[in-house]
Amino acid sequence: PSSYVDVFKPEQAVVDIDYIEKISDENPINLYLYKDKHHKTLRVKIFHARHALSLSTLLPILQNLGLQVIAETSYTIE
Repeated sequence: PSSYVDVFKPEQAVVDIDYIEKISDENPINLYLYKDKHHKTLRVKIFHARHALSLSTLLPILQNLGLQVIAETSYTIE
């Protein structure tokens, strides 16, 4: 999506594609944790097949891991 291209460099897209390709029926979710160099914050990308995951479902899980959710952005790949 163009909104993704506006934010991420091609090198990051290659990494993301690798995570997406590892999604299967046995492993429908893949996570990627990384440190944002500009904001010095920890970020997580959650890759999921089939349908979007709701923030209300993910929020308690992430908070239970000790993470504070500041913002959320979703991208749909078809």
